[in-house]
Amino acid sequence: MEGDKDVAAALDAVDTTLDAISARDDTRSKFKAFSDLAEGLRTRADTASTGRRNMAVRIREDEKLKLRPLADELGISTTRLHQLIHPEKKDRKKGQADARADDDLG
Repeated sequence: MEGDKDVAAALDAVDTTLDAISARDDTRSKFKAFSDLAEGLRTRADTASTGRRNMAVRIREDEKLKLRPLADELGISTTRLHQLIHPEKKDRKKGQADARADDDLG
């Protein structure tokens, strides 16, 4: 797949950047660079995760597949696929846990 080459090249670029940052002498410069890189990668990881979710939903809808056959095709567990397709349930549980933690602090 062409996409696999693109991903490999991007990951190689990240590795090269990590090596370059690690080679710096100035500790504060390293800290700032690692922080900036981590934030940039986090943002891009969120975008990739959203794209992955959207593609799983699209495949499921276009091909009218149930969870198990689609999970098998994508090479992930049915549970993981369900989490990808229905992230709001996970977010709702996290919100409830956050509210309980706030109550404990307040």
